[in-house]
Amino acid sequence: MESIESALGIARESGVLTVLNPAPANAPSSIGLLKLADVLTPNETEFSALLGRHVGERVEADDVATLDGARLHALCRLLSGGTVVVTLGAVGVFVSHDEDTLRGDSVPYYRIGAESVQVVDTTGAGDAFNGALSSSLAQAPEAAFMTHVRFANQYAARSTEKEGAALSMPRLTPAEA
Repeated sequence: MESIESALGIARESGVLTVLNPAPANAPSSIGLLKLADVLTPNETEFSALLGRHVGERVEADDVATLDGARLHALCRLLSGGTVVVTLGAVGVFVSHDEDTLRGDSVPYYRIGAESVQVVDTTGAGDAFNGALSSSLAQAPEAAFMTHVRFANQYAARSTEKEGAALSMPRLTPAEA
């Protein structure tokens, strides 16, 4: 944990955008670590665990997706000073920005629904989402954040259409990247 905290601190001092996936749900973390990340990307289980561990809020993982937007946004703000992207599996994604850092978006929070795919295996979908989000942010940092989240959401959905993790990752053509 100290190494990750140090790396995030160096990145912040250098003006480099950071993305932290706090996985798995029982991984060691601190509120200081979470607040160092520019973009925090927990799934519902990780989000629920972080809330319980660091801010004393008890929300069942299965209930995260059912929370109304304002409540979910308020909970995200307790965990991070940056952007929080909660992946919600078959429901989609919830994005919460700090009011002063909308990253090119026009609103501080929103949902993006899940893509319609024939799910075979969800193994690796979170990794697919995080990799696609990071790649998209690196390739077009000036684009609205929603553009990056939509790309990552589509990529992760496509990764569930085949069995396995690494082998199920979609191949992108240069036009898609």
